Amino acid sequence: MAVHRLPTFANPTPDWRSEVLYQGVAPCGVPVKVDNIIDLREVGRNDTAILYDSPQYIVVISKNGSHIGVVTPTITRIHVAAHLEKSGAVAGADPESFCNVTIQGQTYSPEPEDWGYCTAPTKLACLNSIQGLQVRFKVQGGVPASAMYLEGWGAACMSDLNRAMEPCEADAWSSAGKFRAFSVVAQVSDVLADGQRAVVWGYVYYQYEHYAYSDWGGFAYYVYDLLYPAKITGLAPLQMAGLYTQPPAPPSYASGPLRGDVEVWLTPTKTTDNKLPISTSIGVGIGVYGFSLSITVSPYEAGDDSTTRLRP
Repeated sequence: MAVHRLPTFANPTPDWRSEVLYQGVAPCGVPVKVDNIIDLREVGRNDTAILYDSPQYIVVISKNGSHIGVVTPTITRIHVAAHLEKSGAVAGADPESFCNVTIQGQTYSPEPEDWGYCTAPTKLACLNSIQGLQVRFKVQGGVPASAMYLEGWGAACMSDLNRAMEPCEADAWSSAGKFRAFSVVAQVSDVLADGQRAVVWGYVYYQYEHYAYSDWGGFAYYVYDLLYPAKITGLAPLQMAGLYTQPPAPPSYASGPLRGDVEVWLTPTKTTDNKLPISTSIGVGIGVYGFSLSITVSPYEAGDDSTTRLRP
């Protein structure tokens, strides 16, 4: 079993790679406890939100199979600026996406490791405009930075000394769930208006990590690979996707006309685990091994159970 802490801008890790909190062998059925909860305080313009920030990668390898996943942060309170609505799949050809991983470093002590990175165009969101309304998509860098939940991938397998540095086979890879990717740039997309629809693409920096842990004197290894989105490094030109058809019954808060400041109250459902239907297929090649696979990356919708107040 292995447990890793993922880096954040408020709580970085060395070299921006995940930090190994635990690696070891435990009997099946015996709980393994790893404590690593960080009290993160962020000061906003009008309030202070206290966040418990503890994103962690969990890897389990056993004779009955392997599992790899991520523990999402537990948020005790947060102010949501707007609620994302799910939209249908959009038409249009996807830009060619390939993420050719560059191996940055290797080590054999105390256990074999590889790490590297790649950058690929990834779908981030859909934009809809209506008559009389202009819409743009914006990401913010700095502190606090914009963040999105994007899908990450992982693999776990058994290996031997001769193949301990090689990634697991393609059929061992699967989705590991949602990862929080921060924007390192401040950028605004082109304007949409008069019912135009578009897909927002971003250039996403993916971190690759390879680990091998031996429990039999170096002859057999537990091997696992991590490939997760870490940073949004820019926005690509919008991919136009036709015109938006306004629903026949607008929501109650759209009534008017109104003058002056108006407080709008929305009650979003809990949507933390919703995968938005705008996934991106990305080819991945890993380092010097001639290894490649095809993965699908999707953004996730984030929300909470609290009532949200918007002040236009």
